[in-house]
Amino acid sequence: MSRILRDRADHLLTAFQNDPMPPKMALANSGIRSNVARLWGMTWEEDRPGRSFFLMHPTDPVRSSVWVLPSYGDWIGAYKRFITRTYGISDPIVPIGFDIDHLQAKSTVPGSAVIRLEAVPIRANRSHGAGFEARMAESAITQGRKMRDHTHGSMTWLVALKLAGVLSPLVGNSAVAEARHKAAVAYFVGRGWHRTQVEAGLFALYKVADRR
Repeated sequence: MSRILRDRADHLLTAFQNDPMPPKMALANSGIRSNVARLWGMTWEEDRPGRSFFLMHPTDPVRSSVWVLPSYGDWIGAYKRFITRTYGISDPIVPIGFDIDHLQAKSTVPGSAVIRLEAVPIRANRSHGAGFEARMAESAITQGRKMRDHTHGSMTWLVALKLAGVLSPLVGNSAVAEARHKAAVAYFVGRGWHRTQVEAGLFALYKVADRR
């Protein structure tokens, strides 16, 4: 399982770095979901009717994914069933130190959307959830999008930080924030990103966090 989780995170981080269109983390409605499947050459399978779904690639399990409505409570069960369906592991056990969670916060998407699930390191996931995601849930921009049944849905630097296991730089203590910012830059530069690109991406994330 640990290898599977690493491969899946690495696939998303590589796609975020190299693909012209960032991977999707949330999809707003059934029409968009159908279009995405057709565009990507995949098919949707219902896991639990109207609540959780598998988006299946015909040959590559790492490109397959699991999605749930924000109101669906058994997202951990959905992820485990996805691992069984996709990788053939009959009783998957999530390794210690990982959360199964929504890659886009439930509080930022309309009720009709589906959100991608993945395993993310616990400390990073919870540090971002308590900071940036909590701020965005209160944003007037977020609330306006939800009222229009819309979600941006594309992968962001926030998701990249969580998948990378990097703690949130958006903390009140400036010394801690600076150290975490440097850790984030060092991680992504180590993956082959240009430093200026990483700095610009993180700066844009901080600007979004301050926006209401």
